[in-house]
Amino acid sequence: MRGELFMEREAKDCLEEIAHAIDSIRAFTASKDLNDYLSDELLRAAVERKFGILGAALSELLRDFPLYSDRITPVGELYAIGRRMTQGDSDLQDAVVWEMIHVFLPRLRRQVQQLLEGPRPEDRVN
Repeated sequence: MRGELFMEREAKDCLEEIAHAIDSIRAFTASKDLNDYLSDELLRAAVERKFGILGAALSELLRDFPLYSDRITPVGELYAIGRRMTQGDSDLQDAVVWEMIHVFLPRLRRQVQQLLEGPRPEDRVN
């Protein structure tokens, strides 16, 4: 069985990895619009890579710390997109990714920051 400090560090590491991936995606796309995104293969590849990292970190967080699932609302959508990107799903529409960047990622980033700063679900007393 894992020690309590080790468990907290792992959850924090996952949250920090999620935050970093979001921050990278937002930085990559900050001065871009959808047409820029569509015409820039390198930008799309970078964003897809970070979504893959984001999806993997979310998966690890929820697998090892399931109490986080009720604290992060867009988990299912982001995880599914990350999985589809890493598997090379050609049906994934760029407009959907663009919407995820501008609608879901800001919300997820706020939630992750709150989890990093506040009490963690595993700290709650039942």
